Amino acid sequence: MKCPFIVLGGYQRTGKTTLGEALADRLGGVYTEAHGRNIDESDYIKRYEAFLEANIEISNQAREVCKTRPFIVNRHVFMTKAVHEYYLGLAHGALPFSGDALERLILPDAKIILTISKDELFKRFAMTNKRFNDYNSWDFQLITQNGVLKYIKEFNIPSIIIDTELHGIEPTLDIATKYVNQLSNC
Repeated sequence: MKCPFIVLGGYQRTGKTTLGEALADRLGGVYTEAHGRNIDESDYIKRYEAFLEANIEISNQAREVCKTRPFIVNRHVFMTKAVHEYYLGLAHGALPFSGDALERLILPDAKIILTISKDELFKRFAMTNKRFNDYNSWDFQLITQNGVLKYIKEFNIPSIIIDTELHGIEPTLDIATKYVNQLSNC
């Protein structure tokens, strides 16, 4: 791959979609979001496998897109593992990659992690009339984000953390653009 494969991560409502779209536009790249297929939410093993398969499909897209343009994805395999380990009550790394999934995945060239304070997260949820539940609770956000950070370290993925509450979208976009440009002259 010639151009970088970048994964965005971070708490909900930090601006991942906004940044991803703007970054792809600025760099002439492609932006997408990684989502699993609609399945029974209560069967977390099947849900994990569906999300893992979606991550493999994203990897296949990355193989093609990165030949000519940067590929930016909102969330990827580390979040998939961290979330499902959380829901299954498993320790970090306890949920294995199934079959040949690890060989079929492309790990990102870098991860851009967006963050905000707990108070700001509550404000942003209130603005959208969404309520906190187990999926978007502060504890969930912290535990899964810490899991993602452990995977980044374990797999030696370069990363940067940007506080979108402190910087706002335009400065965040400038920081992210500079970071990606340092990785490649795509």
